[in-house]
Amino acid sequence: MKREFTINIILLLLINFLIKPAYIFGVDARVQNLVGTEDYGTYFAYFNFVFLFQFLNDPGLQTWNAQFVPKNRGNINVHITNLLTTKLVLSFSFIIFALIAGFLAGYHNVLLLATIAINLILSTLFMLIRTTISGLGYYRVDSWFSALDKTLMRLIIGYLAWVSSYKNDFDIMLLVYGQMLAYILSVIISGTYLLGKTQIQFNHVSKFYILTILRSSAPYVLAILFMTTYNRLDGVMLSKMLNDNNYEAGVYASAYRFYDAANMVGYLFAALLLPMFSANLYNKPILEDLKN
Repeated sequence: MKREFTINIILLLLINFLIKPAYIFGVDARVQNLVGTEDYGTYFAYFNFVFLFQFLNDPGLQTWNAQFVPKNRGNINVHITNLLTTKLVLSFSFIIFALIAGFLAGYHNVLLLATIAINLILSTLFMLIRTTISGLGYYRVDSWFSALDKTLMRLIIGYLAWVSSYKNDFDIMLLVYGQMLAYILSVIISGTYLLGKTQIQFNHVSKFYILTILRSSAPYVLAILFMTTYNRLDGVMLSKMLNDNNYEAGVYASAYRFYDAANMVGYLFAALLLPMFSANLYNKPILEDLKN
């Protein structure tokens, strides 16, 4: 198991170090240069505001699912059906709440609010599929999928921002639509792989099972809420405190990229270790081997 972890973490780090920084600094920064600091600051403020309600979109489902699936692989067909149903219910609640809260808070660009909310739903759905794949023991496949969304964004948004005629008149909505297309393709590709490894039983949707999922993931809500507020409130505060058409929010966003990139390593280790530890929770020799 230690050898498996070493191989996968090296693969995971290599893939993500090659892809994600290239997207953050080569594509995202390019978009900001094209649209201007103020327009990008507006997008940053809207994104951070919607992200504050991430605890509704994903109240700990990813973390809980990452440790549940390895311990219940025999029940995976029924579990996936109820998990996706739960995700669907949460997604509707999240997008409605985000739109209402955004309008009340003075974020009146409904299209931008809605598309950002949809992107966050697709992003968490992709992560939910990935935690299921890694929970089933396909660690290397999950390592390859870990950078799939950013790879597609590099291709789609990178083409729009660097090659196409849109680079001469780039609009911030092209960034949002490019992200949406990348997430949709990521969900389709990873979901197709998962369907090939399981047999989802759509006739076994259980209200009790869904309530159990929500109750089991509930302990993670406060951690998500506090960390989201800690990481994302700054952009919202800058947009509300200063009457500068979100210029300072855009300046802050350009520096925030470094913080975002620095967080990557710790998250990758945790994302790989959690399903491995959960799958071998009662196998002390393997756990000792992983720890040493």
